[in-house]
Amino acid sequence: MLIRPYFPNIKSPVLKAIVAIVLAFTVDIAVAAPCPMYITTSIPGVCEVTSGSVTVTNTGSVGGIEANDSSIGSIRVLKGGHIVDSNNAGSGITIEDSTVSGNISNAGSISAYDTGIAIFHGSSVTGEISNTGSISTATGSGIVVEESTVSGGILNAGSISAYDTGIAIFHDSPVTGGISNVGSISTATGSGILVEESTVSGSISNTGSMSAGDTGIAIFFHSFITEGISNTGPLSAANGSGIVVEESTVLEGISNTSSISAHDAGIAVFFHSLITEGISNAGMISATDGSGIVVEESTISGSISNVGSISAHDAGIAVFFHSFVRDIFNTGPISTINGSGIVVEESTVSGNIFNAALVFAHDAGIAVFGRSSVSGGISNAGLLSAATGSGILVEDSTVSQGISNMGLISAQDAGIAIFRDSSITGGISNGGTIQGGQYAIFVDNTSRVSKLDIIGQRARIIGNVFAENTDVNITAGAHFTSEGAFNVQNFNIQSAAFFNMANSITTGTLVNRGILSLGVHSQSLAGTGHYTQEATGLLQIGAKNTTNYGKLSAAGTVNLTNSGAFDVQLTSDSSFRSGNVLYNVIRGNLLTPPTDDYTVTDNSYLWTFTAETNADNGVNLTIKPNPEAYFACSGTYCANAASVIIGQVTSGNTSFSPFVPLPTATDFCTAAAQSTPELFNENIQITRLISRSVMDNLPMWSTLHGRPIDDNMLYQPGQFWLKPYASFISQQQRTSVNGYHANAYGVMFGKDMQLPDNGIFGAALAGGYDKVQGKTVLDGQSIKTNAYQAFIYATNYFPNNVYLTGEGSLGLGFNNSERFMPLFNSTAKGNYHSWFTNFTAELGRGYALTQRLLFTPALNASYMYVNQTGFTENGSVMALKVQGNNNNSFLLGADTHLAYHVATSFASQSVILTAHAGIAYDVLNNQPVTAATFLAGGPTFSTYGIQYDDVICRAGIGLSLGRPKSPFSLTMKYDLQNGNDGYSGFLSMILKYKN
Repeated sequence: MLIRPYFPNIKSPVLKAIVAIVLAFTVDIAVAAPCPMYITTSIPGVCEVTSGSVTVTNTGSVGGIEANDSSIGSIRVLKGGHIVDSNNAGSGITIEDSTVSGNISNAGSISAYDTGIAIFHGSSVTGEISNTGSISTATGSGIVVEESTVSGGILNAGSISAYDTGIAIFHDSPVTGGISNVGSISTATGSGILVEESTVSGSISNTGSMSAGDTGIAIFFHSFITEGISNTGPLSAANGSGIVVEESTVLEGISNTSSISAHDAGIAVFFHSLITEGISNAGMISATDGSGIVVEESTISGSISNVGSISAHDAGIAVFFHSFVRDIFNTGPISTINGSGIVVEESTVSGNIFNAALVFAHDAGIAVFGRSSVSGGISNAGLLSAATGSGILVEDSTVSQGISNMGLISAQDAGIAIFRDSSITGGISNGGTIQGGQYAIFVDNTSRVSKLDIIGQRARIIGNVFAENTDVNITAGAHFTSEGAFNVQNFNIQSAAFFNMANSITTGTLVNRGILSLGVHSQSLAGTGHYTQEATGLLQIGAKNTTNYGKLSAAGTVNLTNSGAFDVQLTSDSSFRSGNVLYNVIRGNLLTPPTDDYTVTDNSYLWTFTAETNADNGVNLTIKPNPEAYFACSGTYCANAASVIIGQVTSGNTSFSPFVPLPTATDFCTAAAQSTPELFNENIQITRLISRSVMDNLPMWSTLHGRPIDDNMLYQPGQFWLKPYASFISQQQRTSVNGYHANAYGVMFGKDMQLPDNGIFGAALAGGYDKVQGKTVLDGQSIKTNAYQAFIYATNYFPNNVYLTGEGSLGLGFNNSERFMPLFNSTAKGNYHSWFTNFTAELGRGYALTQRLLFTPALNASYMYVNQTGFTENGSVMALKVQGNNNNSFLLGADTHLAYHVATSFASQSVILTAHAGIAYDVLNNQPVTAATFLAGGPTFSTYGIQYDDVICRAGIGLSLGRPKSPFSLTMKYDLQNGNDGYSGFLSMILKYKN
């Protein structure tokens, strides 16, 4: 029987016949030996199967198996079995003009010179062709089906290493059940899977790995795939494309969810091919010398979608030359070295082109040209970056539903360019950023773009806009600042829109129904240059001084008939004097004044403006102080500071300019209050309360108010005592002052000694820290103090439990002041010293209401003097030079004290509960006042502190614990003082130790 080699590249039947004749006369005739049913030993040559089945067992080896013009069962190579073409004679398994009613399977190894498994010339395989072992070829393909039928599909779950193609289906060979690679296929010069002029009823899938010398998966010449092509494993094509469909049909689409690395295109569809249900990439495509996805002269009845990544030398996604696609969606990154991100040329997109990802392109981000048509729109919600071209380019083409940008477009040439008789029916809409090196937006005069809409609060157009036949609309609710010149047909600012005109505009008519803001710069309306302000329109002027302020110069007429509304926005560094004039804030070659006169608003409570038409077809604005400002803070502690501030502003002192843009009386008075040294006043009251509270907690008072005169624990000579204390104080708003809160803590140490005739004399030292902080608008002011006090005290006891006691103290304070002023975003700091003294006397009598309950009424008097030195602040332009102040207080009071000795189960324990309540009257009650001067300028002003009530209520509770035979005793007290719409609390612990 003739052993004929296979010539897969010879397609003509005539040539094949000639080759057969030549071979008949030139090739030695060799007859193969019959194949045994089971090959268990080594057969060096090729055996022939004419009927039945053949199995190469795990101990068998054969040079090849062939069936010619036969009807056989199945051919199996078991794991461990081998087919080795040692004579380089041809294929491993050859089926020619034969029928295989079962499967052809290889679980062992096939090593062939030509083809691993070859099904030729009218053969039929009823079952499956599968490889779960290994196939290697020197010159041919791994598996070949030519002019034959395979009814059970083709599966590779092992490895195929071929010189030519991994799996090849040729010349009208129907394969039912699909072609699947779940193993590995590698080829030196050919494709991984090739289907040519054939039908695959099922899918072509790669879930394993494929490394091809040419194309990964190739579908050529009128082939038909019924259930799509899918790649879910790594696929590489060294000299071709990853997946190619040429002159063929693929139903159910092409998809990639893994990686495709190709020399040419990642996925290519050429020459009148049809792909239903689209092309999708959810993996990674890399094309070193081609496009990521390319469609040429073909139809994609679904969409082209990229949700993975595409890196290409040419285009990321390309639709060329009379192709048709429904939509192009990109939500994954695309980068190109020498092409565009998405390109449509001489083709039709029946839906939309949409990008919501990063596109970094050498040429255009999205390009539509060559008489292409996009029936929907072009939308960008991602980033389009074009290194040398435009972000979006439409040339000689039609886009029916407009171009929309809500993302970022950045291009070396134009952000959006419309050329050569193109038509954008829905116009251009921008709510994102468009930036171009030459132009942000360019529409040539042969093209038609109905409008350019600016929408939303974040729209930016960086660069010039040239669109002489297009209207610009700043839509309702938009807030937009120009960052380049406009040359457009008409310019419209819709109602409730804000447009900051930072560049010149060349236009026919600018119609303002919203807010047109000029800042502090001069701008012009060129071209025809008419300006019309409708009833809802307002012209906003920025103003720094009489030189730097907003001005609009119109080449045409200025029509203010329906609205003469102006708004002046004074800057935080503005400098004006009363009577200054802003000339020609708007001017044209003809001006029509408003029917209902001018109205001028501004952002400053301190200034006001009036408007009038001048003889130069313009409008002047005159500035003067707001008379209401002088009374805004009347009756408050900051009234004097406010007067100084107004005087400095109206005299042109720029240090006080930040007060100018404050829009309301409340805002101004708040800022004025924060500029005062008010807390310097209140620190006097803090010093009083803390000093008296510390003095009131001398252990002497607990003894006097808590035990009868004959108590044997009243006094023990040589007793030292140590007392930590803590307190808080809260003052509500009073006499316009916003109030404060304070905390203090420290420790006292002292010793008592007995005097003749039933008396006591003692001395003590105290050291502590306190912090006072303002409330509400003054919460940025604080004073931190380290205070030190020295006490002497004495008591004398008289008959009938009557006592007379006196106390004197002297204290020093080291204070650090901070004033944070939000208006200036700075903190003024300073430090100063203070000293204070206190003298107290009390007369009282103790009564034993029961054996355990003691009652002590008392009369007392207390004088205190506080002196604070002056200081100069630094750290802020609103720093002050603060003068020193002092204050006196003289309290006359009456109090009652209760002490209850609790019965305990242990005689060695002593538990005492105490309480007191009283009232005091301040005979002097001076209101504190501080004089200060702004270092930035102006006269000295006075700031008044809280005017306190004459009458003060006070109360407290306590607990004493001790043992008569123990050297330690502990007393805890909480005292509360109320009055002046505020209260103070003082918590202390007395730890006594008898040495």
